[in-house]
Amino acid sequence: MNKATPNWEEERETLIFQRERNREQFHCVLQWLDLLEEGTNLAPYLKDHRCRRVAIYGAARIGEMLLKEIRQYEQWEVEPVYFLDQSGKWLREKWGIPVYLPEEFPDLPEVDMVIVTAISYFASVRDQLFLLRPEIPVVSLNTMIEVRKDEVWYEKR
Repeated sequence: MNKATPNWEEERETLIFQRERNREQFHCVLQWLDLLEEGTNLAPYLKDHRCRRVAIYGAARIGEMLLKEIRQYEQWEVEPVYFLDQSGKWLREKWGIPVYLPEEFPDLPEVDMVIVTAISYFASVRDQLFLLRPEIPVVSLNTMIEVRKDEVWYEKR
């Protein structure tokens, strides 16, 4: 096939993946807003898991939102130590904390947990980070939100 001729099937698959990724992210943010409307946040999850120092995987908009929420509640006593992101190739700091490539994870300071905000890629990110540092738990932001929503529901009963 001529290189100038677009591969419509590949383009279609890419668009479908992007649409699904956007849908997942939108759903995650809506669930997070529901939590905030209920008057709660992610602090109990981090406290229950004894997290004092966290890394955030994903330095895009949702990662920024998580960073802002953590910083907003100083009483959480949780320190966002660094971002892990593919943009670490060209971006070494964002919103006041360092950005590193995932491959650099073995050489980075100790954290209690990595929170993955790139939820569409969670399984592959978890597997990659586990191979690099199996002692550090990797959790999806989506999972944290779902657990908190369940806890809030049970508290209201």
